[in-house]
Order: sequence, then C-alpha cells, then structure tokens
Amino acid sequence: MKRTLTQRIVTAAWMVTLGLMLSGCGLRGPQSIVDADGPVAEYQYYTFMVSFYVSLLIFVLVGSLIVYCVVRYRHVGEVTPDTPLPDQGHGSTKLEVCLIILSVCLVVVILVPALKGQFYQGTLQDPTSEVLEINVTGYQWWWKFEYPALGVVTANELAIPTGQAVKFNLKTNDVIHSFWVPRLGGKVDLMPNQSNWLWLRSTRDGTYYGQCAEFCGESHAFMKFRVHSLPGDEFKSWVEHQKSGAREVTDPLALRGKELFKAKQCVGCHQIRPAAGGNLGPDLTHLASRTTIAAGQLENTPENLAAWLDHPGEIKPGNMMQAAFLHSSPQPSWRRPWPGWDNLNIALNQGDIDALVAYLRSLE
Repeated sequence: MKRTLTQRIVTAAWMVTLGLMLSGCGLRGPQSIVDADGPVAEYQYYTFMVSFYVSLLIFVLVGSLIVYCVVRYRHVGEVTPDTPLPDQGHGSTKLEVCLIILSVCLVVVILVPALKGQFYQGTLQDPTSEVLEINVTGYQWWWKFEYPALGVVTANELAIPTGQAVKFNLKTNDVIHSFWVPRLGGKVDLMPNQSNWLWLRSTRDGTYYGQCAEFCGESHAFMKFRVHSLPGDEFKSWVEHQKSGAREVTDPLALRGKELFKAKQCVGCHQIRPAAGGNLGPDLTHLASRTTIAAGQLENTPENLAAWLDHPGEIKPGNMMQAAFLHSSPQPSWRRPWPGWDNLNIALNQGDIDALVAYLRSLE
C-alpha cells in the first residue's frame, strides 16, 4: 500500500521533532544524576542502572516475541466474516511456569541492590574521624543553613569539606519542601512538624547545584541553592570568614545605603551581623561573597541586585519583599511579620537603589 503525500509529510515531521528532542538530551550537566560525585549518588546511580538494564531486557524479549508472532502468524489474504479463527488453545503450562520464575528472578535482581541502597543511605557512614552537621531550614522560597558546631549561619549557598561526610538535618518553616543535590545524592522531603535527615559526601572539589524538588508555591522553580565543596584548608578559611561580622564601610554612597537599610525597615527581615535583625529573610552579612542572589535565581552582579531591589515580584513572584513593596494592598495574616505591616512603605527610588546596592556589595 502506497503512502499518501500527507502521510509522508506527517512521518517526516515526526522524525524532525524526534531529532530535535534528542538533540536536547545530555548525560552530563550541573544537575545530572548520572554524573555522580559522591558515594550516595554513585550507589543510587548503580541501582538505577540495574533497574534500567533489567527493564531493557524485558522490553527486548517481549518486543521480540510480539514482532515474531505478528510476522509468523499473520493472516495472508483478505479477512471476511467467513474466515475461520486460528486454533485456540490453553497454551504451554511449562512456558508459563518458566516465565513466572524468570519474573521473580528479575524482581530479586532489582530488589537486592535497592534494599542495600536504602540501608546504605539511611546509615551515616564516614571514613573520617568526625561528621559535619548542617541544619537546613526551607522557607518560601529560600534556604537557611546553620552550622551549630561552627557558629556559622548563611543562606542559599553553603560550603562543605571535600571528602568528609556531612549530615543535613532537614526541617521546614512553612510548607513541604524537598532538599536535592542531584550529583551528590537523592532528594529528601522537609515536612512540617517533622525532622528528616540525610548524609552526603563529595569526592571532588567544585560547585554543586541544588534545588527544591517538591512543589511549594508559585516560586518553587526559583528555590535553588549552591553547594561549594572545598579542600580542608579552604573550608576552614571560609568558616572563619563567615563567623566574622560585616566590615565597616567608609564610602559615602555605601554609608547612605546602610542608613537606608535601617530606615526602610530591611532589618525587620534581614540580619547583618553583629547588629540585630530579623530572621524572616536570608542573613546578608556576607552577601557580596555569594555567587548568586534571590536563592540562586540571579548571578550576584550590581545590575541584578538593583533589578531585584526594584521589582522583586517579577523575578520571584509571591516573595515577602514583594508583599512589603505592595504595602497599599492588605496582606493575609500569615504574611504580616509585625503589627502595622500593611502600613509599611519601603518603596525605593533610583537613588535609594543605588545606595543600597553600594552597601550590599560591600558586604564581602
């Protein structure tokens, strides 16, 4: 049977579409699970590949049998109401028993590494003498990281020592979030009124991309973070720097920005140590030393920082700064950090933005 011109065009269109889709695929990337750089991720990747090869084997066997049956037992000629049906039979009992046994064996092949992986990732394993603990709190839509033994608090970017096991204690401040660093290990949920944990260890220096993997509101896709894996000495230097307070500024524009930071009530949500401040938003003591702002959404540049201060709602819809900027619109009770929130006016002109950018860029 000859294909019509329309059928040929449709087939060609599908082939072009498939080619374009495949051209966008890749096994390597900042959030690729197949580019594992830690023992937890490596074991999970191994388990995935076992399941993949077993599934591929089943697909090939079943597909081959279907193709064989279609070709071998196809009816030749025209089918009419009088065409007799092929012989009907029960089948082969031996073949059915063999298929059941084969299916059980394949399930066991998948089950054994999966169970071993569950026990492996659920048991803290560390070849070093100590384990670093980091408390992770998820907010809509940013991350808070606390190092209780080191006295360090940071946001949206954290550092870990390469080669050392790190235990992450996970909790949420509001809704369900999910902590996921694909190249280091699988995701674990942060549940309201419940504490979860996971452990990870990086095997190479570098920056790993993390992401909230549980839908948590309108800016869920913009709830990112960075994990910097540093050699031992560099990690110690990073800790000492993070423990220090913000340096004093002398630039007139930055000094004006410092005063605006207080006058516009930014301290109600943010802290710049050693001064007191709020904890509704990220700690900004060393904001300029981070590579990104807005929870990994933007590169940390003066232009992006100015854009964030000018229209945070366009960059991350629904965030608390957007709610504060929309002071003329009454906010629901859960978005009122203090009495009088609805009357708060922190609208900024271009001069205010320039001054605040100068100040925040000085916080290295």
